[in-house]
Amino acid sequence: MKQKVNITIVTFITLVSLSGCTTSTGTSANNGNMKNDISATTINKKAGFMQRSLDNWLKEDWSPTVEKDPEIQKKYMKQEVVVEEEQNTTTSQETTQEVKYTENKERSFTLQEYVDKAVAYQKAKPNDENSSHVKQMESLPVIGK
Repeated sequence: MKQKVNITIVTFITLVSLSGCTTSTGTSANNGNMKNDISATTINKKAGFMQRSLDNWLKEDWSPTVEKDPEIQKKYMKQEVVVEEEQNTTTSQETTQEVKYTENKERSFTLQEYVDKAVAYQKAKPNDENSSHVKQMESLPVIGK
């Protein structure tokens, strides 16, 4: 019984003190102007080195490698048939059909899609101890042996 009374008193005091904080103008969560007064933020117009490096790797290495995988194409990409007409020097025309796979913008991204793409990337570019930093990391005194 005494324990219930103690819990009730602590809960009551907490509710009273927190409700006092929400009515104060200085601590209101809706007061966005105060946030900038406390810590002014500057907006960087350029991405940093790591972000640029990651963007380049995604564009030049990850995406082309993953998009070549037939399982990824079949499961997550949209198939488009492109018809190209070529005219020869003679009067005949040749039409060629090429199948291209493009990213399906209508689907929402899922974690399983990322896992499947990571497996496809690892299959295409296997990682061994010689090309990774495993030996260097293990040689560090804190992390390694």
